[in-house]
Amino acid sequence: MQDNCSFYIQPSDISADERLFYCSLGSGNCNITPDGKFQLCNMLVAPEMMFDLRQGSLRQAWEEFAPAIRNLPLEASAQDLTCRYCRLINLCMWCPATAYLETGDFNGVVDYYCRMATLRAKALQKATPDSNE
Repeated sequence: MQDNCSFYIQPSDISADERLFYCSLGSGNCNITPDGKFQLCNMLVAPEMMFDLRQGSLRQAWEEFAPAIRNLPLEASAQDLTCRYCRLINLCMWCPATAYLETGDFNGVVDYYCRMATLRAKALQKATPDSNE
């Protein structure tokens, strides 16, 4: 583990992605809620990010709706991208879906994620023999 610690504390490469969702959102699986809503991720609960299967088919959801959601552009000013550019993003597990759950904003900053990421970074640095701290 010590050899790989530096991977987790570095600038993220997701900042170059121009899409809102930089993960593999809906690439190989999906969720269907008990009330018939198609979701690309169980954390993605924003009403506009769910497809009502009572109003359309699963094929339509997978072949039309899913690609449209996966390719939504990132629309935010630089100050809204604090988490996306953070060097500790790999330690806090922040993503637009969880940011929305916590703040109601896909680019929202979740304060306790920051605190957890900082503590994880300190723990990893202590675990690394050549750490400066």
